[in-house]
Amino acid sequence: MKLEAVIVCVNYSDFLAHTLPANKQYFDKIVVVTDTEDVKTKNICEFYHIECIQTDDFYNNGAAFNKAAGINKGLEQLTKDGWVVQM
Repeated sequence: MKLEAVIVCVNYSDFLAHTLPANKQYFDKIVVVTDTEDVKTKNICEFYHIECIQTDDFYNNGAAFNKAAGINKGLEQLTKDGWVVQM
């Protein structure tokens, strides 16, 4: 059975740098979602060959930060033919 994950990480690349390599081995696919200005998170994803989606959907309609919008953006990239974990 497949196990896929969505991680929302905006300006917490320091935590992602520690958790991503430790968790990568457990998932068939991981998608990290961040905003368009978070270059550090994008670089970490590239280093570990993890798909990184950059979007400003977090701030649509004047929202201060809409995490659900980021989760939904990540879910769009998964096959969802097994288990899905939101981290």
